[in-house]
Amino acid sequence: MNKLTFPLLLSLAGVALLSGCKKESNGSTPEPGTLVTPRIAALEETLSFSGALEIYPCKAGTTLYYGNYYNSQLSFVDAMYTIANGDVSTALRPMTLPIGEYNMIYWGVSQAQQGVSYAAGAVRDPSISLNQDLSTQSYTLRKYSGSDTTYYPVYDFVFATQPVDIGSQDIAVTLHRVVAGLSVVLQKDDNTQLDSEIASINAMVGGVSNGLNFATGEATGQPWRTVRFPLSLSDDNMTASNPVVLLFPTTENPPLKVVLTLKDGTTRTYRSTLANTLSANTKLTVTINIGTIFDSETEAGGFEVNQWDEKTETITPTAE
Repeated sequence: MNKLTFPLLLSLAGVALLSGCKKESNGSTPEPGTLVTPRIAALEETLSFSGALEIYPCKAGTTLYYGNYYNSQLSFVDAMYTIANGDVSTALRPMTLPIGEYNMIYWGVSQAQQGVSYAAGAVRDPSISLNQDLSTQSYTLRKYSGSDTTYYPVYDFVFATQPVDIGSQDIAVTLHRVVAGLSVVLQKDDNTQLDSEIASINAMVGGVSNGLNFATGEATGQPWRTVRFPLSLSDDNMTASNPVVLLFPTTENPPLKVVLTLKDGTTRTYRSTLANTLSANTKLTVTINIGTIFDSETEAGGFEVNQWDEKTETITPTAE
Protein backbone atom coordinates (compact mmCIF):
# COMPACT_ATOMS: atom_id res chain seq x y z
CA MET A 1 0.00 0.00 0.00
CA ASN A 2 3.06 2.26 -0.15
CA LYS A 3 2.27 3.06 -3.78
CA LEU A 4 -0.59 5.30 -2.67
CA THR A 5 -0.70 6.13 1.01
CA PHE A 6 -3.68 7.64 2.77
CA PRO A 7 -3.96 8.44 6.48
CA LEU A 8 -6.86 6.98 8.34
CA LEU A 9 -10.57 7.38 9.15
CA LEU A 10 -12.39 5.36 11.79
CA SER A 11 -15.96 6.10 10.67
CA LEU A 12 -16.11 3.33 8.05
CA ALA A 13 -18.53 0.48 8.80
CA GLY A 14 -18.59 -1.29 5.44
CA VAL A 15 -18.52 -0.65 1.71
CA ALA A 16 -20.26 -2.56 -1.05
CA LEU A 17 -18.57 -2.70 -4.44
CA LEU A 18 -20.36 -3.43 -7.67
CA SER A 19 -18.63 -4.40 -10.87
CA GLY A 20 -20.03 -5.23 -14.28
CA CYS A 21 -18.22 -6.12 -17.48
CA LYS A 22 -18.13 -3.99 -20.58
CA LYS A 23 -19.81 -5.39 -23.67
CA GLU A 24 -18.55 -5.10 -27.20
CA SER A 25 -19.78 -2.15 -29.24
CA ASN A 26 -22.43 -4.37 -30.88
CA GLY A 27 -23.86 -5.25 -27.45
CA SER A 28 -22.65 -8.86 -27.39
CA THR A 29 -20.68 -10.50 -24.59
CA PRO A 30 -16.91 -10.62 -25.27
CA GLU A 31 -15.46 -13.92 -26.47
CA PRO A 32 -13.30 -16.01 -24.09
CA GLY A 33 -9.76 -14.64 -23.99
CA THR A 34 -10.92 -11.06 -24.58
CA LEU A 35 -9.52 -8.60 -22.06
CA VAL A 36 -12.26 -6.98 -19.99
CA THR A 37 -12.09 -3.86 -17.82
CA PRO A 38 -14.85 -4.13 -15.18
CA ARG A 39 -16.90 -1.12 -14.14
CA ILE A 40 -16.36 -0.34 -10.45
CA ALA A 41 -18.77 1.58 -8.25
CA ALA A 42 -18.59 1.87 -4.47
CA LEU A 43 -21.92 1.97 -2.66
CA GLU A 44 -22.10 2.90 0.99
CA GLU A 45 -23.64 0.36 3.33
CA THR A 46 -24.01 2.62 6.37
CA LEU A 47 -21.34 5.28 5.88
CA SER A 48 -19.60 6.29 2.67
CA PHE A 49 -16.00 5.32 2.05
CA SER A 50 -13.23 7.58 0.81
CA GLY A 51 -9.73 6.29 0.25
CA ALA A 52 -7.58 3.88 -1.73
CA LEU A 53 -8.74 0.48 -2.97
CA GLU A 54 -6.44 -2.19 -4.43
CA ILE A 55 -7.64 -5.42 -6.06
CA TYR A 56 -5.49 -8.55 -6.44
CA PRO A 57 -6.97 -11.15 -8.86
CA CYS A 58 -5.94 -14.72 -7.96
CA LYS A 59 -6.44 -17.97 -9.84
CA ALA A 60 -9.88 -19.46 -9.20
CA GLY A 61 -10.17 -21.33 -5.91
CA THR A 62 -6.66 -20.37 -4.80
CA THR A 63 -4.60 -17.54 -3.37
CA LEU A 64 -2.07 -17.76 -6.23
CA TYR A 65 -1.73 -14.26 -7.66
CA TYR A 66 -2.79 -14.14 -11.33
CA GLY A 67 -1.85 -10.50 -11.89
CA ASN A 68 -3.45 -7.71 -13.88
CA TYR A 69 -3.04 -6.50 -17.45
CA TYR A 70 -1.18 -3.19 -17.35
CA ASN A 71 -0.16 -1.43 -20.59
CA SER A 72 -1.50 -4.48 -22.47
CA GLN A 73 0.90 -6.84 -20.67
CA LEU A 74 0.21 -9.27 -17.83
CA SER A 75 1.93 -7.69 -14.84
CA PHE A 76 2.32 -8.10 -11.09
CA VAL A 77 1.01 -4.50 -10.80
CA ASP A 78 -2.41 -4.73 -9.11
CA ALA A 79 -5.55 -2.72 -9.89
CA MET A 80 -5.90 0.53 -7.93
CA TYR A 81 -8.75 3.00 -7.53
CA THR A 82 -9.43 6.09 -5.44
CA ILE A 83 -12.91 6.27 -3.94
CA ALA A 84 -14.55 9.56 -2.91
CA ASN A 85 -17.75 9.50 -0.86
CA GLY A 86 -18.62 6.01 -2.07
CA ASP A 87 -17.94 6.56 -5.79
CA VAL A 88 -14.89 5.91 -7.95
CA SER A 89 -12.92 9.13 -8.27
CA THR A 90 -9.97 7.89 -10.31
CA ALA A 91 -9.05 4.56 -11.88
CA LEU A 92 -5.31 4.87 -11.31
CA ARG A 93 -4.71 1.34 -12.60
CA PRO A 94 -7.93 -0.25 -13.92
CA MET A 95 -8.51 -3.97 -13.50
CA THR A 96 -8.19 -5.57 -16.94
CA LEU A 97 -8.53 -9.36 -17.18
CA PRO A 98 -9.51 -12.15 -19.57
CA ILE A 99 -13.03 -13.50 -19.13
CA GLY A 100 -13.07 -16.30 -16.57
CA GLU A 101 -13.21 -17.19 -12.89
CA TYR A 102 -10.97 -15.55 -10.29
CA ASN A 103 -10.58 -15.26 -6.55
CA MET A 104 -10.39 -11.53 -5.79
CA ILE A 105 -8.53 -10.14 -2.78
CA TYR A 106 -9.41 -6.54 -1.87
CA TRP A 107 -7.35 -4.24 0.37
CA GLY A 108 -8.36 -0.67 1.13
CA VAL A 109 -7.14 2.21 3.29
CA SER A 110 -9.68 4.81 4.29
CA GLN A 111 -8.81 8.48 3.98
CA ALA A 112 -8.35 10.59 7.11
CA GLN A 113 -10.31 13.61 8.15
CA GLN A 114 -7.96 15.99 9.88
CA GLY A 115 -7.94 15.59 13.65
CA VAL A 116 -9.88 12.31 13.63
CA SER A 117 -7.03 9.85 13.37
CA TYR A 118 -3.28 9.69 13.79
CA ALA A 119 -1.52 10.68 10.57
CA ALA A 120 1.93 9.15 11.12
CA GLY A 121 1.15 5.45 10.65
CA ALA A 122 3.51 3.12 8.79
CA VAL A 123 3.73 -0.56 7.78
CA ARG A 124 6.05 -2.90 5.93
CA ASP A 125 4.46 -3.98 2.64
CA PRO A 126 4.40 -7.59 1.39
CA SER A 127 6.44 -8.65 -1.63
CA ILE A 128 4.09 -9.45 -4.53
CA SER A 129 4.94 -11.36 -7.73
CA LEU A 130 3.05 -13.35 -10.37
CA ASN A 131 1.97 -16.88 -9.36
CA GLN A 132 2.92 -16.17 -5.76
CA ASP A 133 0.84 -17.70 -2.97
CA LEU A 134 -0.45 -14.56 -1.25
CA SER A 135 -1.27 -16.55 1.90
CA THR A 136 2.49 -16.56 2.58
CA GLN A 137 2.60 -12.75 2.63
CA SER A 138 1.59 -10.22 5.30
CA TYR A 139 1.45 -6.54 6.09
CA THR A 140 3.75 -6.19 9.12
CA LEU A 141 4.53 -3.51 11.68
CA ARG A 142 7.34 -1.05 11.02
CA LYS A 143 9.83 -0.44 13.85
CA TYR A 144 10.99 3.03 14.83
CA SER A 145 14.57 3.69 13.72
CA GLY A 146 17.68 3.24 15.80
CA SER A 147 17.77 1.22 19.00
CA ASP A 148 14.08 1.83 19.71
CA THR A 149 12.22 -1.47 20.18
CA THR A 150 8.72 -0.05 19.67
CA TYR A 151 6.65 0.13 16.49
CA TYR A 152 4.52 2.64 14.57
CA PRO A 153 0.71 2.59 14.53
CA VAL A 154 -0.75 1.37 11.21
CA TYR A 155 -3.29 2.47 8.57
CA ASP A 156 -7.06 2.02 8.65
CA PHE A 157 -7.06 -1.20 6.65
CA VAL A 158 -10.23 -2.78 5.26
CA PHE A 159 -10.31 -6.18 3.55
CA ALA A 160 -12.46 -8.65 1.60
CA THR A 161 -12.07 -11.72 -0.59
CA GLN A 162 -14.57 -13.20 -3.06
CA PRO A 163 -14.78 -15.59 -6.04
CA VAL A 164 -15.78 -13.72 -9.22
CA ASP A 165 -16.72 -14.87 -12.72
CA ILE A 166 -15.53 -11.98 -14.90
CA GLY A 167 -17.78 -11.62 -17.93
CA SER A 168 -20.92 -13.23 -16.54
CA GLN A 169 -21.76 -11.64 -13.19
CA ASP A 170 -21.79 -8.43 -11.24
CA ILE A 171 -19.66 -8.17 -8.12
CA ALA A 172 -21.05 -7.25 -4.71
CA VAL A 173 -18.60 -7.37 -1.83
CA THR A 174 -18.44 -5.80 1.63
CA LEU A 175 -15.13 -4.55 2.99
CA HIS A 176 -14.48 -5.19 6.68
CA ARG A 177 -12.16 -3.25 8.96
CA VAL A 178 -9.30 -5.48 10.14
CA VAL A 179 -7.64 -3.08 12.60
CA ALA A 180 -8.53 -1.71 16.03
CA GLY A 181 -8.58 1.91 17.23
CA LEU A 182 -7.27 3.36 20.49
CA SER A 183 -7.54 6.84 21.98
CA VAL A 184 -5.95 7.82 25.32
CA VAL A 185 -6.91 10.84 27.43
CA LEU A 186 -4.70 11.84 30.37
CA GLN A 187 -6.01 14.18 33.08
CA LYS A 188 -5.53 15.05 36.76
CA ASP A 189 -7.80 13.28 39.23
CA ASP A 190 -8.67 16.62 40.88
CA ASN A 191 -9.63 18.29 37.57
CA THR A 192 -6.74 20.78 37.75
CA GLN A 193 -4.16 21.54 35.08
CA LEU A 194 -1.47 19.02 34.26
CA ASP A 195 1.91 19.95 35.69
CA SER A 196 3.85 22.54 33.71
CA GLU A 197 7.06 20.51 34.14
CA ILE A 198 5.85 17.86 31.68
CA ALA A 199 7.97 18.00 28.50
CA SER A 200 6.46 15.08 26.56
CA ILE A 201 4.06 12.16 26.97
CA ASN A 202 4.13 8.81 25.17
CA ALA A 203 1.67 5.93 25.36
CA MET A 204 2.65 2.33 24.60
CA VAL A 205 0.35 -0.65 24.12
CA GLY A 206 1.81 -4.16 24.12
CA GLY A 207 0.62 -7.53 22.89
CA VAL A 208 0.03 -6.21 19.37
CA SER A 209 0.06 -8.72 16.52
CA ASN A 210 3.06 -8.34 14.24
CA GLY A 211 1.02 -8.47 11.04
CA LEU A 212 -2.09 -9.23 8.97
CA ASN A 213 -2.15 -12.18 6.59
CA PHE A 214 -2.50 -10.84 3.05
CA ALA A 215 -4.91 -13.55 1.86
CA THR A 216 -7.22 -13.67 4.90
CA GLY A 217 -6.89 -10.29 6.64
CA GLU A 218 -6.45 -12.13 9.94
CA ALA A 219 -3.89 -11.21 12.59
CA THR A 220 -0.73 -13.31 12.36
CA GLY A 221 -0.05 -13.17 16.10
CA GLN A 222 3.46 -13.71 17.45
CA PRO A 223 5.90 -12.17 17.82
CA TRP A 224 3.86 -9.72 19.89
CA ARG A 225 4.98 -6.11 19.57
CA THR A 226 4.67 -2.82 21.46
CA VAL A 227 3.26 0.17 19.56
CA ARG A 228 4.18 3.69 20.68
CA PHE A 229 2.48 7.02 19.97
CA PRO A 230 2.61 10.54 21.49
CA LEU A 231 -0.03 12.41 23.47
CA SER A 232 -0.42 16.17 22.94
CA LEU A 233 -1.30 18.69 25.63
CA SER A 234 -4.48 20.70 25.18
CA ASP A 235 -4.28 24.49 24.92
CA ASP A 236 -5.55 24.90 28.48
CA ASN A 237 -3.20 22.20 29.81
CA MET A 238 -6.14 20.33 31.33
CA THR A 239 -5.68 17.13 29.33
CA ALA A 240 -3.29 15.32 27.02
CA SER A 241 -4.66 13.08 24.28
CA ASN A 242 -4.06 11.60 20.84
CA PRO A 243 -6.05 11.33 17.62
CA VAL A 244 -7.29 7.75 17.26
CA VAL A 245 -4.38 5.42 16.46
CA LEU A 246 -4.91 2.25 14.46
CA LEU A 247 -3.39 -1.04 15.58
CA PHE A 248 -3.29 -4.63 14.42
CA PRO A 249 -5.40 -6.77 16.82
CA THR A 250 -3.91 -7.59 20.23
CA THR A 251 -3.73 -10.44 22.70
CA GLU A 252 -6.32 -10.61 25.46
CA ASN A 253 -5.85 -7.91 28.11
CA PRO A 254 -2.96 -6.04 26.47
CA PRO A 255 -0.67 -3.97 28.71
CA LEU A 256 -0.84 -0.18 28.49
CA LYS A 257 1.94 2.13 29.64
CA VAL A 258 2.07 5.94 29.70
CA VAL A 259 5.47 7.61 30.16
CA LEU A 260 5.73 11.27 31.23
CA THR A 261 9.11 12.87 30.54
CA LEU A 262 9.76 15.96 32.65
CA LYS A 263 11.79 18.99 31.65
CA ASP A 264 14.66 17.88 33.91
CA GLY A 265 14.88 14.58 31.99
CA THR A 266 13.32 12.35 34.64
CA THR A 267 10.34 10.15 33.81
CA ARG A 268 7.17 8.94 35.51
CA THR A 269 5.50 5.76 34.25
CA TYR A 270 1.93 4.54 34.71
CA ARG A 271 1.08 0.93 33.87
CA SER A 272 -2.07 -1.12 33.68
CA THR A 273 -3.65 -4.04 31.86
CA LEU A 274 -6.70 -3.40 29.70
CA ALA A 275 -9.71 -5.59 30.45
CA ASN A 276 -10.77 -5.53 26.79
CA THR A 277 -9.02 -7.05 23.79
CA LEU A 278 -8.33 -4.68 20.91
CA SER A 279 -9.87 -6.85 18.21
CA ALA A 280 -10.67 -5.99 14.60
CA ASN A 281 -13.22 -3.15 14.28
CA THR A 282 -13.01 -2.37 18.00
CA LYS A 283 -12.32 1.14 19.29
CA LEU A 284 -11.40 1.92 22.89
CA THR A 285 -11.18 5.32 24.54
CA VAL A 286 -9.10 5.14 27.72
CA THR A 287 -9.21 7.96 30.28
CA ILE A 288 -6.32 7.98 32.78
CA ASN A 289 -6.67 9.96 36.00
CA ILE A 290 -3.34 10.72 37.67
CA GLY A 291 -2.34 12.41 40.90
CA THR A 292 0.80 14.44 41.61
CA ILE A 293 3.44 13.32 39.14
CA PHE A 294 6.35 14.26 41.40
CA ASP A 295 5.46 11.54 43.91
CA SER A 296 6.58 8.29 42.30
CA GLU A 297 4.48 6.31 44.78
CA THR A 298 1.23 8.06 43.84
CA GLU A 299 -1.31 5.74 42.23
CA ALA A 300 -3.44 6.89 39.34
CA GLY A 301 -7.17 7.03 39.93
CA GLY A 302 -8.05 4.50 37.24
CA PHE A 303 -8.63 3.91 33.54
CA GLU A 304 -12.20 4.31 32.34
CA VAL A 305 -12.67 2.43 29.07
CA ASN A 306 -15.48 3.20 26.64
CA GLN A 307 -15.83 0.67 23.84
CA TRP A 308 -17.78 1.18 20.63
CA ASP A 309 -20.60 -0.81 22.19
CA GLU A 310 -20.56 1.74 25.06
CA LYS A 311 -19.34 -0.67 27.74
CA THR A 312 -17.43 1.06 30.54
CA GLU A 313 -14.99 -0.34 33.06
CA THR A 314 -12.55 1.00 35.61
CA ILE A 315 -9.10 -0.48 36.18
CA THR A 316 -6.39 0.63 38.59
CA PRO A 317 -2.88 1.20 37.20
CA THR A 318 0.34 1.39 39.15
CA ALA A 319 2.70 4.37 39.11
CA GLU A 320 6.48 3.99 39.07
